[in-house]
Amino acid sequence: MALSLRPVMTIEADLAESLLLGPTPVGQRMVVPITGGSFSGPGISGKVLPTGSDWNYYRPQDEGLEIWARYDLQTDDGHYISIINEDMLPSARRRQMQNESDSMALPFMARMAICLISFSGP
Repeated sequence: MALSLRPVMTIEADLAESLLLGPTPVGQRMVVPITGGSFSGPGISGKVLPTGSDWNYYRPQDEGLEIWARYDLQTDDGHYISIINEDMLPSARRRQMQNESDSMALPFMARMAICLISFSGP
């Protein structure tokens, strides 16, 4: 059985300014509130709800970044998708997508998705 990849969606999230919470034994703690945005993909589109945040640790010793994020999407036809992301940069990225509300988004439940992260803006 061959593994195949296909695009699921593109998420463009609006972020507030990072809140620097100070050093910890793991690294510098930052929280980045997710304030909105949009998403689209084959057969699905909608908005990013202002319900989540990225919780990050910046590790100055190796310039790595650990990210754990939780946020919610609402499709244009009113269904909800909750997403939990775990990343370790600059290494390989992994994403976990899950739905906690209704059966419309069953194709997204308990799926692992690989994604490319890019940043734009100030």
